[in-house]
Amino acid sequence: MITLLAEMRSTLQKLKNLTENPTEMFGDLFSDKLIDIADDMFHHRIPLIWRNLAGDSAPPATWQLGHWLADLGQRCLHLEKIIIQGREKFPAFWLGAFFQPKSLLALLKQDAMRAHGQHAAQMEPFIFQTEITARDKDHVRDPPQEGMFVYGIYIWGCTWEKTTAELQDIAPRHGPTPLPIIHIVCIPASEKPAASELVRYETFSCPVYPTRVSPREPVFLMDVRHDNIPPSRWALRGLAATIRPF
Repeated sequence: MITLLAEMRSTLQKLKNLTENPTEMFGDLFSDKLIDIADDMFHHRIPLIWRNLAGDSAPPATWQLGHWLADLGQRCLHLEKIIIQGREKFPAFWLGAFFQPKSLLALLKQDAMRAHGQHAAQMEPFIFQTEITARDKDHVRDPPQEGMFVYGIYIWGCTWEKTTAELQDIAPRHGPTPLPIIHIVCIPASEKPAASELVRYETFSCPVYPTRVSPREPVFLMDVRHDNIPPSRWALRGLAATIRPF
């Protein structure tokens, strides 16, 4: 994010200086890079060089520049709140605000490995266990006793029913469905609660990607389920999740 913000600041400052001085020869001072950026901004498009620097969080080319700048400002504000308040005391994290959301989950895994001791961390792998709660981000004031709360995750291909906490079918060409807060904990593989065969059969490990157009490497796997329905049904519907609404 620092590289992106520095490039945006430098480019906009150059454009401001050149356009505010009417005596300068624009054709001699405007590079091809500045001309392309100015043309994109004039047509309310996100400049290609900025989208490339945004990495996996870059929106599609069809996104409006104004929407993207407003979203980028909200992401910076969220990260600033985390720095001021402290990670240990922050109630819920917006995964979409991070350029590298895996780094946040890596910190959670490191904390869990320290809590269980060095010997346990060397002997067996640690895994994430997720639970989709019924809580909204605006109603959370304190962090959980264990793990962390995250929000801003969208599912595609199905919808989520809050009252029953289950997956539901949706009409074709339906947009993404935002999920409530998700509780993530990291535990040794041997300590994962032993579920019954029926529940294990009904649970689908839904991949959570940065965006639908990013490289297909999930940030983490999220457990979702519906009573009496096998997980293969959701796989056939192309169920997936993203931390950005595109």
